[in-house]
Amino acid sequence: ILIKNAESFELLSKVNTVVLDKTGTLTKGAPEVVDIIIHDKSYTSDILIQYAASVEKLSEHPLAQAIAQYAVTMKIPHLQVTDFTALEGVGVKATVEGHKMYIHKPESNDSDKKLKELQQQGKTVVVVEIDGKNVGLVSLSDTVKDNAKSAIEKLHSMHIEVIMLTGDNTHAAHYIAKQLGIDKVIAEVLPAEKAGKIKELQSKNKVVAMAGDGINDAPALVQAEVGIAMATGTDVAIESADITLIHGDISKISQVIDLSRSTMLTVKQNL
Repeated sequence: ILIKNAESFELLSKVNTVVLDKTGTLTKGAPEVVDIIIHDKSYTSDILIQYAASVEKLSEHPLAQAIAQYAVTMKIPHLQVTDFTALEGVGVKATVEGHKMYIHKPESNDSDKKLKELQQQGKTVVVVEIDGKNVGLVSLSDTVKDNAKSAIEKLHSMHIEVIMLTGDNTHAAHYIAKQLGIDKVIAEVLPAEKAGKIKELQSKNKVVAMAGDGINDAPALVQAEVGIAMATGTDVAIESADITLIHGDISKISQVIDLSRSTMLTVKQNL
């Protein structure tokens, strides 16, 4: 546990709410492609992946990297990409061999039956559009960290409320939360909204510690009374946080809160 300053360590003793990001914090952050659904029969699954992976290899997002890696594993060559644009918290746009690509998370009101079915299985679904037409879906699955459930049970035993805050869809988020026994889920949150959600919790007299690992989590880590970053995450998150957990071990969250409480008890006894 790397503690950057004494003030945040002192504040930890007062924390009554821990907010956790999903991907890379509660899960291993190494999603894998599990389903490819074709809507437009003029495309095969290999062609859809070829177009999608060519674009996604230029993105840093774990889901994008998983799609790019899947193409490498399947020995599907990447194509030339131009006009690449990352849309924060939504997806990516680009041109591949003259075709306009838009790869994005589904709209919350999307009524696609197969999409809902995949989400209810806890999978994260990406929509692939080519030239303005929805040609198919790619679903990905991430694995929960081995010690996540016991880490949350330990926080509960310390009378701390645990909340998941994620940009992922509501079905996938609740699926993971149910496995881990998490109290509350705030899903489908855009990166720019995460800090606002922390502020809302603080307005309800909650003293918040936020744990995350991505660029998107940085503003929320700063907004929380104590920001906790995974050392396995991005440099921006680590730089923004007050405390860094080496190896991204979330069981250390309860340990560092316990250390803070013990330390403050000793300080008060001495006074």
